[in-house]
Amino acid sequence: MDKPKALYPFATLKNQSSVVSLGCSLLLGILLALGMQRTATAQDQTFLYRLHDDGKIWRYTGTPCGGNSCPGWQLLDINSRTSAITAGIGLYQLHNTGAIWRYTDTPCQGSSCPGWQLLDNNSRTRLIALDTVIR
Repeated sequence: MDKPKALYPFATLKNQSSVVSLGCSLLLGILLALGMQRTATAQDQTFLYRLHDDGKIWRYTGTPCGGNSCPGWQLLDINSRTSAITAGIGLYQLHNTGAIWRYTDTPCQGSSCPGWQLLDNNSRTRLIALDTVIR
């Protein structure tokens, strides 16, 4: 699936390290935590992800908006404890409890969102980041 360039401002140069993406994502995460930003974004090689301040995580599927409808967003999680997301090879989320979860590619069905696997539950965890290169 080709990514529209306008939706991926953090991946503007080929062979650029994800440091720029990490820096932008970290800044958005800080603004979200401070209440100065209502959403945060992350991306991998295929999808754009969005975290809303209510804890909902969405994946852009490539279908653009039409009229008053934006059917191109798929709900992946509904959890008010989610404080950050990061993506690279997969999608990960951090809860305000320190728990780290990996997305297993099963979207929500109604209010049930079973597509997450617990990786760690350390209350001292404050930040997650992936070390990848955007190509």
